[in-house]
Amino acid sequence: MECPRCKEVIYSNLLAELKVVFCKNCKINVPVQDVYITAKGYTILKDGLISRIYRYEKLLIEAEKEMEATTRSSYLSKESIESMGKFIAALRELLDGARNNFRVHIPHRIVNYKFDNIVGEGRLVDLSIVGACIEPNDIKFIPRVKEPIF
Repeated sequence: MECPRCKEVIYSNLLAELKVVFCKNCKINVPVQDVYITAKGYTILKDGLISRIYRYEKLLIEAEKEMEATTRSSYLSKESIESMGKFIAALRELLDGARNNFRVHIPHRIVNYKFDNIVGEGRLVDLSIVGACIEPNDIKFIPRVKEPIF
């Protein structure tokens, strides 16, 4: 976002979490407004992305289908497939940035969890300030939405 006072750009992965942010240039707290999301060379106003999120999600699904189809055939060059992969990664990152909670993706971490006196095991997908996403190994042991997990 741009500081409303000095016009310097303020970078933070946590802007969606905050109501005010400290401007290092002005040395004051300023209200968070007009947050931009950047990903691999693409920049978009967060509110604009959210207002059209369905279209971007649909675009991601179609791009992934196209990628799957092209990798099975040989009509595209290796460079074209790599470029499409970069586009898909950037689109995923933009959509992740549209969430209201910053998430840290955790690759390959197995965790034990407990709810309702049921112990389960699963893969830790990501962490945010408000919680965690766990992919359970056994689908029959899934807690209700917003149920505390230990």
